[in-house]
Amino acid sequence: MARSCDGCRLATSITNHTVKIYSRDNLDFQTELACTKPIVALECSVTHPQLVFAACEDGAVMRWDLRAPPQPQLRCVVAQHGAETYSMAIGFGDALCAVGGASAITFYDLRAAAAPPRAAAGAAAAKPLGAYEDAHTDLVTCLAFRPGAPSQLASASEDGLVCVFEAAAAAGAEPVVAVLNAECPVRRVGFFGPGAAGVWAATGSEGLSLWHAPSAQRVAEFGGAALRRPRGAADYLVGCRYDAAADTLALVAGTFGGEVQVSAVTPAGVAAPAAVGAAGARGHAAVVRAFDWAGQSLITGGEDARLCCWSFDSSGGAAAAAAPAPQAQVLRHKGSRAERRAADAPYSRR
Repeated sequence: MARSCDGCRLATSITNHTVKIYSRDNLDFQTELACTKPIVALECSVTHPQLVFAACEDGAVMRWDLRAPPQPQLRCVVAQHGAETYSMAIGFGDALCAVGGASAITFYDLRAAAAPPRAAAGAAAAKPLGAYEDAHTDLVTCLAFRPGAPSQLASASEDGLVCVFEAAAAAGAEPVVAVLNAECPVRRVGFFGPGAAGVWAATGSEGLSLWHAPSAQRVAEFGGAALRRPRGAADYLVGCRYDAAADTLALVAGTFGGEVQVSAVTPAGVAAPAAVGAAGARGHAAVVRAFDWAGQSLITGGEDARLCCWSFDSSGGAAAAAAPAPQAQVLRHKGSRAERRAADAPYSRR
């Protein structure tokens, strides 16, 4: 799930190899974009609100320009010819694409694949600039460029490491800024704090680690059991969201039954969660996979093929997450019978 840079559109990846575009305000469906392989990562451009990027598991990175009539223009901007892909991130103002594979991170210069909205779709794909091949020894599960410093990249891996790189390092210079050992396979990673100097990492054991990247020091660690047992409900972590205006970090978690929970996170601990929606009532009925949080609006997407838009009580100020509104707008994707059966399948690692 990814939001356009102007905040007007929301892109969601579906299990039938498509990307659906909705209005961020009211979830009105706008268009559908088709891929030929399962989608492993989805991003919106940081400079053009009409550009959407998707990485497929066969190594292709696709770009759509929603401005091109009568249908969005599709371009394959990266073609790795069957190489397995597990993650992708766009940085340097859409000029650089980082692709995570079996253990390496490969970089592509997207300026070589740039074209006007109505240019021929058969233009050449980007050529690889180079790769980081020695930082990880297992699957690169997540990539994220640092907000405000788009040349710095964080990578997460099944080997338990989170690495922070300076992608603008000169040839021959050491690109590694920090290596953070979570001691457990890492599923998701992101930045937080003033200047985005902090790194959060969500692990496969449903634990959460906070780090100060410049010093490579662990600030806090919350084990999976510690996050779940006192609350008795959360079965997994969905991810974190940093609010720069309020300087607060929030954790979004969920249950197998579809309940969404939000907790405030500080180095001292994780606050008791606020349940955003009752399972199966007016929200989700299965595992929640992704979310987008902007202001007082939280949109969640789940394995039940639903998008739910939750509104928080603005009178609560910084504690608004603890006072969810009683109603939520629910949108259900109309997939095939096979897709609906897959949506009911148990939670899996991927």
